[in-house]
Amino acid sequence: DIVAPAAANVKRVYGYEYNGVDTLQGLKVVATLINPPMPGDSVVVDTSTGVQYSAGMAIGGWTNSGGYWYLDLPLNSNISPFGSRWKITCYNLNSSPRWQVTINVTNTTTDCIGNIANGVPCP
Repeated sequence: DIVAPAAANVKRVYGYEYNGVDTLQGLKVVATLINPPMPGDSVVVDTSTGVQYSAGMAIGGWTNSGGYWYLDLPLNSNISPFGSRWKITCYNLNSSPRWQVTINVTNTTTDCIGNIANGVPCP
C-alpha cells in the first residue's frame, strides 16, 4: 500500500510499471528539479524547512517486486527562487527512458503520477 510520506511538507508521488502482462521490478525512477536558468553551482531553498538543494538535484527510487514506485518531493511552491518544476523519468532496465513528464507539485496529497500527468499509468 502507498501511504502518506513521513514529512508533512512533501508530496508522495507514486506509480506502477508493467509491460501489459507482468509487473516490472528494478526500474529506476528519478525526479530532477528543473529551475529557471541559474548557474550550475546555484542552490535553491525549500522555504518551509530552510533546506538548501543544488539547482539540478535529483530524487530517485526503484520499482519494487509489485512494480510500484514512489518519490517524496518538496512542493514547488516552497522552493525559492520561484518557477521550479520536477521532471520525472522512468528508465527501462537497459537505462533507456521509458517515459518522462514534467510536473508542478502544489500540494501534499499523496497522488498517482497518472492523475498529475496524463499518459502515465495509475494502478
